Amino acid sequence: MAKLNGVPNIEEVSGSLIELMRGLLGNSNEFLTLREELDYVNSYISIVKYKYLEPIEVHTQIEDDALLDCRVLKLMLQPLVENAIMHGIGPSGEGGFVLIRVYAEHQELRIEVTDNGRGMTQDQIDALLGAADREDMPSRFSSMGVRNANERIVRMFGESYGLSLYSEPGLYTKVEIRFPQIRNSDQSDQEVV
Repeated sequence: MAKLNGVPNIEEVSGSLIELMRGLLGNSNEFLTLREELDYVNSYISIVKYKYLEPIEVHTQIEDDALLDCRVLKLMLQPLVENAIMHGIGPSGEGGFVLIRVYAEHQELRIEVTDNGRGMTQDQIDALLGAADREDMPSRFSSMGVRNANERIVRMFGESYGLSLYSEPGLYTKVEIRFPQIRNSDQSDQEVV
């Protein structure tokens, strides 16, 4: 109906929502290729961009296209991009940007999600990654997305992998994700461990 009535933004949001739900609900595998995970992020961005007055720029830099075939845990990147947009940049979206950078280093797959938003103090970073909830932590940092992504990665691959956060209040926040490079998409989840 949106297409027939010439309402392209509703058509885009509906299509993105359908793709996001199809991928998440229709794929029971815990692993996806990085390419598929980035497609989910793009679907999320297509939906959320209509929420803000100013457009939020989201850029992706891929060092080597072969890295797109690496396997990653499903739904570990979208929550980080969501946090960057919602909590880092905030409701106005004014002048906000998010950079997703993918590269390899020390035989690891590295993914960085950087925003130019509010930033965080070291205490806020510690509380965000800490195991215990803190009552004095502002509600904008109470999301389980970052902690959940980190715990899933560490549980699957060990303590040398997971998330690191870097931030400067008022300037930026960068989340770095470290994964082993897993390129064989034919392996089952149990063979990867």
